Amino acid sequence: MRAGAVVAHSQSPVILEQRARPGRVEYALDIPTDLVFFCGHFPAHPILPGVVQIKWVLELAGSLRPAGAFAKLERLKFTRPILPAARLSLHIGALRDRPGLRFCYFDERSRYSAGHIVFAE
Repeated sequence: MRAGAVVAHSQSPVILEQRARPGRVEYALDIPTDLVFFCGHFPAHPILPGVVQIKWVLELAGSLRPAGAFAKLERLKFTRPILPAARLSLHIGALRDRPGLRFCYFDERSRYSAGHIVFAE
């Protein structure tokens, strides 16, 4: 490792606040600058990979997550990159018509990503 290099080690957002409601959960998140996922994605302009955003939804869904196996992603849109040190809200809810989750990462100015994660019945 070269002198002065920062060692990335964090793999999760910092949860600033969490609220559970019937059929949904809401989080206020702080995105650490030392996330391992920022290393190499991209070197001069780090952004949070979309697959990590999906991973966090699955991890933070808790009891909302259906028991079946992952089947597919639908209505998936990444509209703005999530940068180091971002402060975001994440809302996760149960799909009404089938086993699955809907999610949205956003702040007061814009939406960053949203979609549906569908599970096998």
